[in-house]
Amino acid sequence: MLKGSTYWGLMATSLCFVWGCSESKSETAQEQVAEAVAAAAETDPLAGADALADDSAVDENLGYEDQGAANPIKQILEGEPVEVSFNMNEFNTKVYGKLAYNIVIQSKVDDVTINDIIINRGNNCGIGEYDHNKKLPANLKFGQMVELSINCDANFAKEIEVKTNYGNYQFGAIRR
Repeated sequence: MLKGSTYWGLMATSLCFVWGCSESKSETAQEQVAEAVAAAAETDPLAGADALADDSAVDENLGYEDQGAANPIKQILEGEPVEVSFNMNEFNTKVYGKLAYNIVIQSKVDDVTINDIIINRGNNCGIGEYDHNKKLPANLKFGQMVELSINCDANFAKEIEVKTNYGNYQFGAIRR
């Protein structure tokens, strides 16, 4: 009971923060929060991941189930199992004569599987084909990382979605 109350209280606070009603007292923002909390209360928070898994199709090529779109509220409450950063790819920079970058995914949990990485929703930026085929899926223990070449300038990566066995997680523009 107390755990459930704490969960919904944190969710309402997060929604207020996300929609800006913590600073703004507008009725529409408060109504949106109330509607979102009511909709979330109708579903069991622990069964939400199971329901998504049942409704999604299994990707036969990678052997994992896509858990659907990333849930920013769940991500705020539970945290991410991975951390995302960029490094310069010195080898490709020398070969091609222009700056090349790698995306680095590091585990923050004991065991995580990185199934896929989508950069800018798949528009004009992505993981290099060789790394995508040879290094994914990647099983990582705490502190381990996988480094993958990307086919664009890291400064143009505005949104990164990391698909894991824990679910899908979105990251905004990341400092280099």
